[in-house]
This record gives sequence, C-alpha cells and structure tokens, in this order.
Amino acid sequence: MFSLNSLLFYHLFFIINAAIFGSISTANSDRCHCSNKIIMLFAEDDYRVINTPDYPRPYCPKLDCLWRIVAPTNESRIYFFTDNLDLRPNEDFVEFYDQKFVTNPRNETVTARCTGNVDEEKICRFQSAGQYLSIRFVSGSGESDRYGFQGIVSPYDRETRALMSFLTRCGFYVLIGGGCLVAGILCACLFKKRKDRNGDPRLIVAPGVSDAEEKALL
Repeated sequence: MFSLNSLLFYHLFFIINAAIFGSISTANSDRCHCSNKIIMLFAEDDYRVINTPDYPRPYCPKLDCLWRIVAPTNESRIYFFTDNLDLRPNEDFVEFYDQKFVTNPRNETVTARCTGNVDEEKICRFQSAGQYLSIRFVSGSGESDRYGFQGIVSPYDRETRALMSFLTRCGFYVLIGGGCLVAGILCACLFKKRKDRNGDPRLIVAPGVSDAEEKALL
C-alpha cells in the first residue's frame, strides 16, 4: 500500500513536471484545456473514470491530455477499458505508455494506441505490465464532431470480474434449480411407491396380523 512519503513524492513529481511541460488548471469548465493528472488507485477494488474534456460534448482540436496511473502494489496491474470510443480515425488517439515515469510523452515510445474506427468499433482496452501506466489523449487539428471517450482505469479486469460474477450467479441459480429438481424427483418416487403399495391387493391383510406375518406374506 502507499506510504505518506510516496504520496508526497508523486505529488511533488507532478508539480515539478507540470511546471516544466504544462500548467496546472482548476478550470474544469474550460473545454479546450486539459492538465496533467496523477491518479492513485489505493485498493484492489478501486477505480477511476477518465474522459476527454467536456465529455460528451465534442472535444477541441490540438488537445494533449495526460493521466499517470499508479496501482496499489508492485504486483498490481492497471486495466483500461472503454466501450464508447468516438474519435476521428487516424487523427485523434488514445495512447498508452507502459512505463514508470513519463515526463514528456513526445520523446517516449508509445506502447499501444487506439483511434476511431471506420467500422464504428467503439471498444478500446489495455493492460499494463506493471504498477504504472500513462495514458495520453491527443486530438488533431480542425474542429471535430466526435464526442471523445469515457473510460475506466482499475487494478482489475472489469470484464473478467463481470463475467465471474455472472457465472457465480448462474451457478447459484443452477444449484438451487438442481436441488429443487432432485427434491421433486424424490417426492414423486415416494408418492408413486405409496400409491403402488396402497393399490396392490397382496398388501391388504386382515386386521390383527403382525408386521412379521405381513412380511412373510410378501
């Protein structure tokens, strides 16, 4: 987990880096500006939502947004997922830098990127190899009629967790249904056995006959 020293270190790193490569802004209403951000995921079930400025309204041209994500432990991984990616093909990009510190993304090697798709595919996903991941959004020149993206970063794969949750619920219902089915079959067998016994003339004995004598008759 994070210590106070590590939190102070990352915030100091962010302030120094922003002073060199960009400014820090608190004007969230400014749709044509985005600042560098550090996102700390404090627990394995934590998550954050990131999106293009002023989402879901169309984004501005020549944007350069950067999110630095830090997972809780060295063993953690970072998962990014969005299913509503709406970018201009090969003009606007969501880029992933799978490394510890990205100071100036223009000088770094991009690990992977997503852009708009002519087939209207709106899914973009990425998994980091380690505890750190930087995500950058870059838009080209010219006004866009696309609305950008809204995605989730977390230390777990949300799709896998959703699938496991679905399978767990299905297993529970199957178990309950199977139990009810077995109970129904047992009840039907007992009912049939009693009905057969009551309808068999060989089992009608005179009053006063003992159980032993009754079994001998059978």
